[in-house]
Amino acid sequence: SIIKAGGKEIPVVSNAATAFIFKQTFKEDLLTFLTTEHSDGETTEMMLKVFYVIAKQAEISEMSKLLKTEMNYEKFIEFMSGFDMLETGDIALQVFGVWNDNSETSAIEETETPKKKTAKAEK
Repeated sequence: SIIKAGGKEIPVVSNAATAFIFKQTFKEDLLTFLTTEHSDGETTEMMLKVFYVIAKQAEISEMSKLLKTEMNYEKFIEFMSGFDMLETGDIALQVFGVWNDNSETSAIEETETPKKKTAKAEK
């Protein structure tokens, strides 16, 4: 997926590891946050943190290297300094869309059962 911000297209990857990398990075539970009500400001900040994590996941695709990469709040601030303050709401909405698309795709994949080929079907 791609997030458009700051005149750039930033590749992002969201998967089952995202919430755990998020927790390791920010010492906050993303899944708990997503299941409770929050102010718009709190939600925007959380989605911007997710943006940082999923951008890093795309940038460093090898998980062992990603887990050794220094990722923390200070690095998040450094990352966000490359974007205009007025873009943050739009970035947050795009991130939420990526997260939601990934969740819907996973749910669809879980309900689909692959068809097995039989010897008769192959003839």
